[in-house]
Amino acid sequence: MTVNDPPWDRIDLEEAARLGLAEADTPGVVARARTADGSSSITLTTDAQTGWHALVLSDLSAASVTVAALLDPDEARVRLSGSIAPRPSEGPRVHYAVARTTEHLEVRVGSEDGHWEVGAASTVSGWALTCFRAEEFLDPVRTEISTPDGRWEPFSEH
Repeated sequence: MTVNDPPWDRIDLEEAARLGLAEADTPGVVARARTADGSSSITLTTDAQTGWHALVLSDLSAASVTVAALLDPDEARVRLSGSIAPRPSEGPRVHYAVARTTEHLEVRVGSEDGHWEVGAASTVSGWALTCFRAEEFLDPVRTEISTPDGRWEPFSEH
């Protein structure tokens, strides 16, 4: 990812949060994924002033909306993963993965029992994103990215 500092002070964070809860076809929404139960979502939005993308995570059951990162829209290769929770050391915790490259098809986050949330790359934007909601803060999760030959490998941000 870019080494340039993102322009946090110029981003309209309130608008990014609003777009994070808006319908997927709303102008300014680049891509979105929701958990299978609809309780959490990850949305990539575009800031109207700067053009940077804001990564917005929503946990509707906890009434939590967080702008987790700013991403440079000109960056051709991006891999980012992480998690948020409404309170430190307390669940639920929403884990996420975001990728943009020409060499992958999907990203997935899941539990050790084999439940996965999978996000395919958008044919329009080229971004793949997904999120997974773990009820317990310390529940172990795995994050993986697909390879061109259809295998899954551990997700690395490098």
